[in-house]
Amino acid sequence: MERKKYIIYRVIAPDNRCYVGYTSMDLSERWRHHKKRAINGEAPKHPFYNAIRYFGAEKFHVEEICHTFNHFNALMLEERYISETPAELSMNLSSGGINDAAEGGRIFWERLNADHEAKSAFLKKLSDRKKQNDWTNYDNLILKSKKWRHEHPKEAYKLSYRAIRIARRIKGQTPPCYLKVDNRPLKERLISKYRQHEKRSNAIKEVWQGRNKEERAIIGEKISKAQKCHFSNLTDEEKYKITEKARASIDRKKQGAAASKGVKAWWAELKGNPDAYKAYIEARTKTLLENRSKRNENI
Repeated sequence: MERKKYIIYRVIAPDNRCYVGYTSMDLSERWRHHKKRAINGEAPKHPFYNAIRYFGAEKFHVEEICHTFNHFNALMLEERYISETPAELSMNLSSGGINDAAEGGRIFWERLNADHEAKSAFLKKLSDRKKQNDWTNYDNLILKSKKWRHEHPKEAYKLSYRAIRIARRIKGQTPPCYLKVDNRPLKERLISKYRQHEKRSNAIKEVWQGRNKEERAIIGEKISKAQKCHFSNLTDEEKYKITEKARASIDRKKQGAAASKGVKAWWAELKGNPDAYKAYIEARTKTLLENRSKRNENI
């Protein structure tokens, strides 16, 4: 079985500058690729391709330095011959070898970040090419993501909070869970707390209004079960404290007005349906008579 041959080569320009590389192709084929890239205007800021465009490919001298049948050795040899080339005569942007891809990527993004227009054009081109070769329905994915977050709010919150922690850790900032001491003035802290409460309340109202009756009933039942379970695990003293606190926070005037308004609305709705009103009065009368007879029996 024939082994793969790796050639380490040098391309010398008329001004004695040189470019060192390695290839598993024939050297003439590799040189043809370089010339094609230069003619097509690729890598406009690369000194090697600029030199080919400036002097003309026919004025360059291409030579084989050595060859090997081991890929890792080829990388090491390329790095060695690049390092032996004087800096003022080298047209290589990176140190070559195993560092070539990472170094090339770093140089590419440094130059691209310095030119905002070129970066925008590159990202748009990349996005367009991705869309051409990708049949994914991203609109459908977004809708599914929103639906999943809507149906699994706790899991969505945990994932979002974890992402915030990771992002802050990468930036060298303290994760939000470690911010235990708030050194802001009391007034500023209270205002901030009020605004957060207001935002949270508005968000809850908006989400709650978007739910239908069935969803509200299911959520209400879940909340009720959770509260009953929590309350049943409390001691009598804890239950008493919670009850007293809840009673103290009730606005009696507001509660009475709301109850009165609710009763009046209920009677108005009942009277609007003669059959239901008649059935209710009959059932109510029957109940009152039964209660009276029971009291008379106990006397």
